Amino acid sequence: MEELKFYQGKENFAPSYRVRKAVFGVEQGFEHDFDEEDDTAEHLVVYKDGEPVATARCMPSGKPDGYYIGRVAVVRDRTTPCRERREADRALRRALRPSIL
Repeated sequence: MEELKFYQGKENFAPSYRVRKAVFGVEQGFEHDFDEEDDTAEHLVVYKDGEPVATARCMPSGKPDGYYIGRVAVVRDRTTPCRERREADRALRRALRPSIL
């Protein structure tokens, strides 16, 4: 079962960092995924069995109740096949739904 948590700025940033580093850094080879926006953004982290498996960065768009969603990452792991089962996708949609209505 998935658990969803939001973190503000760099507070408890380690789970989001871990997922983004695995996906963007190791898997896709990006060297500069992290920037100053991480300091003020909300970071959604999806946990499965206590392990972070997905993340998304949410930032205000300047419109009432509007957000930009970016840096969406889902780990590739044979023991927790979240990409294949779309579990993290469903969890992210469920969590972000109130923000995008």
